[in-house]
Amino acid sequence: MSTEDYMNFVKSKWTGDPIKNDALGHAIVGLCGEVGELANIYKKGRFYPTKEMAREDVLDELGDVLYYVYAVAHCVGLDMSYVALCNQVKLKERGY
Repeated sequence: MSTEDYMNFVKSKWTGDPIKNDALGHAIVGLCGEVGELANIYKKGRFYPTKEMAREDVLDELGDVLYYVYAVAHCVGLDMSYVALCNQVKLKERGY
């Protein structure tokens, strides 16, 4: 799936903010929540010997993170291919 295809999917599903006109805030807070869920999966697998970090759980949460990243980009009018390119240039300049 291309970045454009996925953005079109997100645009078709994104409802923004149903209470006030703050779709960007909704997307950013949603992203933070999903990153927190991903961190919690890692925490349980890393610090609790009886738990393990299931690959499927990571996949599920990464998908949710991706959705909200695209929602943020949609709210501010950014193309994700351009975001990826800019990030690649920045990281190369830093020696990565």
